[in-house]
This record gives sequence, structure tokens and C-alpha cells, in this order.
Amino acid sequence: MKLTGRIPVALVLANLASQRLIAAPIAKPLRVHPTNPRYFTDDGVRAILLTGSHTWNNLVDMGPSDPPPCFDYDAYLKWLTAHSHNFVGLWAWELVAWERNVRGPNRSILYHAVPHPWQRTGPGDALDGKARFDLTKFDPDSPRRRRGALPEGKAIGE
Repeated sequence: MKLTGRIPVALVLANLASQRLIAAPIAKPLRVHPTNPRYFTDDGVRAILLTGSHTWNNLVDMGPSDPPPCFDYDAYLKWLTAHSHNFVGLWAWELVAWERNVRGPNRSILYHAVPHPWQRTGPGDALDGKARFDLTKFDPDSPRRRRGALPEGKAIGE
């Protein structure tokens, strides 16, 4: 293939189409595209590809301190927007603590994750030395914390 210094028409059209898809807000609930099931659509015509970036702690806070520092949703949403992402997958984390091995002998870091859906009322202590979870009592702060990120994300998407 000989390069002539011209931009192929297909690349220009693809670029214009991608800009249109990014710029146009999603107007209706998404459904599978009728002619290409690899994509979604909101109007039955345009194809919408969901793109996002994975991070473990966008639903719970994680870190080596107890409690760990709060996840910075504002910075995360700004980063997603700057990279034209339109999808956030939320990841639950079941462990309350775990050791992360780092390079070198006898070197590990204890990490913690919060919040969890249940209250820690006991009776007795869990393996991490805190009160055991009562699986019959939901922690009211857990869903409130998760819902706290929704208005910011929705506002960016509009």
C-alpha cells in the first residue's frame, strides 16, 4: 500500500460518526441493535458502543488504612468523560480485608474494603477482630453511599 499523504475517506467518515455518537445523548432506554447484536441502540438506527474503564473500587472504598480513604468519584467521572467513556460497571467486593504481597520477603500489606451491605452488630467477632455481620440487618449507609455517585454521573451524561 502506497501512502500518498491523503487521509482515506473511510477514516474521515469513521471519525465523524464516532464524534456524532459521542456527542448525541442517549434519549431512550438501550436495547440490542436490530441488525448488529454487538451494539446497542436507543432509536433502532444508530449503533451505540458502551465503553468504560475497569477499576475495582468504584463501588467500595479500598486501601491499606482502616477505614480506607473514600473513592474520588469526581476525579473518576472527569477521567471517564475526558476519554469519551459512556459506561460504568460497578464492582462489589465481598472481602473486608486481605493481604497484598509486594516484592521482597516478608513484605505484605493488609488492605481493607468498606462499606458492606450488612450491619456489624455481632454477636461475637469476625476473623478481622470486628463485630460479625448480621445478615438479617442491612446497613442503611451502604445503599446511600452507592446512590451518592448517581446524580454526578447522570449530570455528566446529559
